[in-house]
Amino acid sequence: MPRASRSRSASRSSPIAGRSSAPSNRRGGPLNSVADMQIALTEAQLEASTRAEEIKELKRELATMMNQQNRRRRRAFPATTPEDRAVVLAGKKFTVTCQMWIPDHAFFAKEYDEDNPDERLEELIASLPLSVQDMRDSYHVTRLFFTAMSNQRSAAAHRVQMVCGSTIFGCQATELTDITRRAKSEIFGELLEFDEEKGTYARLPQLLCIDGPGSKPNRVFRNPIVLAIAKVTLFGPSMVLKDGKKLNTPILCANLWSLTEVTAGLIAFSAVLARWAISPDDSLETEGATSRIKYFEDFLFYREYINRGLAQRKKAITGLFYEWNQVLFPEMFERRYEDASDEEVLEAFHELEDEEAEEPEAGDED
Repeated sequence: MPRASRSRSASRSSPIAGRSSAPSNRRGGPLNSVADMQIALTEAQLEASTRAEEIKELKRELATMMNQQNRRRRRAFPATTPEDRAVVLAGKKFTVTCQMWIPDHAFFAKEYDEDNPDERLEELIASLPLSVQDMRDSYHVTRLFFTAMSNQRSAAAHRVQMVCGSTIFGCQATELTDITRRAKSEIFGELLEFDEEKGTYARLPQLLCIDGPGSKPNRVFRNPIVLAIAKVTLFGPSMVLKDGKKLNTPILCANLWSLTEVTAGLIAFSAVLARWAISPDDSLETEGATSRIKYFEDFLFYREYINRGLAQRKKAITGLFYEWNQVLFPEMFERRYEDASDEEVLEAFHELEDEEAEEPEAGDED
């Protein structure tokens, strides 16, 4: 008897007491047949599907709101004063004409040591407006400069690959814009001199060289593709997409930067972009995620190779500058090379095919 009493008491206190364990349809009635069960299952599935769509829609709305918020933040941050705008211009010019990447923020803020000079740091400091050269440790200045560098690389890469690529490389647009086709292209692989056995790419591939006789050092950086990339970077897509006339407007990078002659950095920048544009890499980084091409190291190698050739008055390099300046800055070219002291440069340019230049000392492969 006591056991039965406890059972009835537990039944009365249970929160589910009196609730039927049999399933019911949405109207609350019991499911007495297979048909009723199928209808209930269908209704439940529809309800779950509707909820899933609602969740997806909410996620899309949230993503849109976050993107808009981030855009507002990005727009609100950059150049708000003349000094800020000068820093942004300096960062973009430095990227194209001097150094494509900076190792890190610490290097940017590094104190210059006159007893142990660093040419790259000295070049960086010289690129900045005088009013902010002593403010390199400022987070605001650092972020402005790095953002400007990143934006300039992205803009140039987009122009070369997505906007002008088919014209520059003489191929279908999708061969460049479709990363799968780009990665499988045998032609691009040959231009980049991909070694299937080693899985590496030549550092000075045929892509960078003009066809013809003579050793590779005499032909490197002379491929019209590399020069076309420099044109697009400095003067815009119209240089290759239309009649090739430079539009004399303030939006042109060369005008904004007061650039009047070719630099070793510009040639190296254009060469790196040429290789990346037809590589299997999706984004332009210091090292290719797929190809493993060390773009930053190769940029430094190209620039050093060119600067060393200039310092040693190598005919291949002085002739290279003669050719590039003649195409990119014809007005300045006439004034620069009209002096008698520069006649040897003109003579060197015409004698390039007869010269056997020295091969680069650094390794040719990545």
